[in-house]
Formats: sequence, C-alpha cells, structure tokens
Amino acid sequence: MIADKAKALLCDRGYDADKIRAEITFHGVQAVIPAKRGRRNPALHDRNKYRQRSRVEQLFNKLKNWRRVALATTRPENPISPSSASPQHCCGCPLSTKPNG
Repeated sequence: MIADKAKALLCDRGYDADKIRAEITFHGVQAVIPAKRGRRNPALHDRNKYRQRSRVEQLFNKLKNWRRVALATTRPENPISPSSASPQHCCGCPLSTKPNG
C-alpha cells in the first residue's frame, strides 16, 4: 500500500539496523539511513536525499516555533483560576488571614 507510493524511506541513524534495512528493501523501497559511527560494515546511503530529510525536519521545527509564538500572543496575560480568585490572591498576599493557633 505505502510501498506503491514511496520510493525512498528517509530515517536517521537510530534506525540503522540490518533487520530494518531488510524489511524496507523487501517492500521495494530504498532505505536512506546513514550508518552508525561504530558499524563495522557501514551501508551506503544517498547523501542528497538525506539532506532533503534534514530540510523537512528543519521546516517542522520552524513551524513548531511559529505556532508557539502565535499561541503565546493570543493567551491572556493573567488568567483567572479558582485558586487565584480568592481575596488573598487578588491583593497580592498569598498568606491566609486566619490566625495561627
């Protein structure tokens, strides 16, 4: 189903395992996974396609940051919650007015 549409699967080094690579190639998809540093027989990967993966990841990070900024500007500065609605909190004094005893 997905193998009919996908030509390559772009992953980071965390997915560099022989079983994962075998499963991907079994479905007829090219595995674009850089080899881990300690791998004895490093597998080759297409660097240009892996750079595209990096660009997509950077785009999603920017979108997340923009969303955070957009939501921060629409939030109220001082939301009123049940705990902050008490008279002690309204005047800035978080202490109780009851005598200790």
